[in-house]
Amino acid sequence: EYYSLGKRCLANYYYKYGPKFSENVHDIEMWLNFKINGFNFRGIIDRLDYAGDGSWIIHDYKTGKKALTSVGAKRDMQLALYQMAIEQQFEEVKSIELRWHFLQQGIERSVVHTKDSLNKIKENLISMIHNIKDNETFEPKETMLCNWCHYWEDCPVKRGKNPARQAL
Repeated sequence: EYYSLGKRCLANYYYKYGPKFSENVHDIEMWLNFKINGFNFRGIIDRLDYAGDGSWIIHDYKTGKKALTSVGAKRDMQLALYQMAIEQQFEEVKSIELRWHFLQQGIERSVVHTKDSLNKIKENLISMIHNIKDNETFEPKETMLCNWCHYWEDCPVKRGKNPARQAL
């Protein structure tokens, strides 16, 4: 079933963008380590394009059943955090577009944040961090996202090395 889904997702993407694929790809599966207000973050950008004039596009490929709405994309923290990381890492940044590719549906969503909208996301994130730190009863919950977690070894729900990350 997943193999068929993967083939369908790739076919949708190829039908929409192929066969030229002329984007200016700077990196794929780009590992990020960055700080926000003294807190350490890690992430992996699926694809980062650079136009050569300070303009960047952060791409994220989603295979899930549900696509974000335009409002949901504006509120999404994942790619907004990646934008903050790119702004920290590169000197020449004039603009950054965030682009989600929902492969099952063949839908694309794009967002360009203002400084104000990014600051609101950052404030929300810092508030969430403080709520977690201040809540002594915060319990981790095991989900399928655990396989991408960098803190598996420190988590009371998991033990030992993360088998999904050993190959990386």
